[in-house]
Amino acid sequence: MMNKIEEFARLLENDQIDDLKRSDLSCDCNILNCKVSIKTKKKYTCVDVGGSGKYMIDNETGEIFGIMGYGKVNKKHVYGTLDTIYMYYWGRYAAIQSKSDRNPYITKLMSSIGILTERGLSIDENGKLYGKEYGEKKIPEPPKAVKSFIGNKYEELTKDLLQAKILAIEEASKVDDSGTCNLDGIFLTLKGFNEESTVQAIKNSGLSGFLRNAQIFGKGYLIGLGVGQAYKREKAADAMYNYLDSLGYDVSHWCQID
Repeated sequence: MMNKIEEFARLLENDQIDDLKRSDLSCDCNILNCKVSIKTKKKYTCVDVGGSGKYMIDNETGEIFGIMGYGKVNKKHVYGTLDTIYMYYWGRYAAIQSKSDRNPYITKLMSSIGILTERGLSIDENGKLYGKEYGEKKIPEPPKAVKSFIGNKYEELTKDLLQAKILAIEEASKVDDSGTCNLDGIFLTLKGFNEESTVQAIKNSGLSGFLRNAQIFGKGYLIGLGVGQAYKREKAADAMYNYLDSLGYDVSHWCQID
């Protein structure tokens, strides 16, 4: 039975597309809306076109009925059975009988996905079109790493900040110190850390920092590196941010004009 229902679904989709082409209405969105889906229930199987209900099939007899509303069969409108599907044309609002069995004349059934693929388009899991003027499909970004501490977290924090400082000094050395004077740095959120021990860990790395309750970032540590006063300071802050972010720290840029 299921194979016959799937064959009916393919024929229904083919005829819906065929009618669009005959009417010169086969734009991408209309072709997409011809996509047929099957939803099997206890007594009937619903065969939908696009997002709308279209036909219901009696799971015991294979009879094909129209609908009165989604999921409500209309037994006054009968369109043969799964064994006579090629005796109907399914492209219109409701099926119409053909003069003869069409089966011998159909060699390849058209599909929405097949046609859209030929046009260089793709469809995501939500039914959205991608390609050409619709934009490229976005590749999901991998989950961001989350910093995990092994052993003494304050010693590890000092070690990471020291490496961030080294990279910051290296990047600052590559540029001149032109531009606007600033107090750029980083804002580090460290939940569950003791304030005194954290401030000491920051000092041990050769940086300066203190606990601050910022309106945007919440409660965390504002950390700066005293290198340069303009572009050098900006580049140093960027380098520190990038390194700590790559380790999974909850870190943000802190931008402040002097």
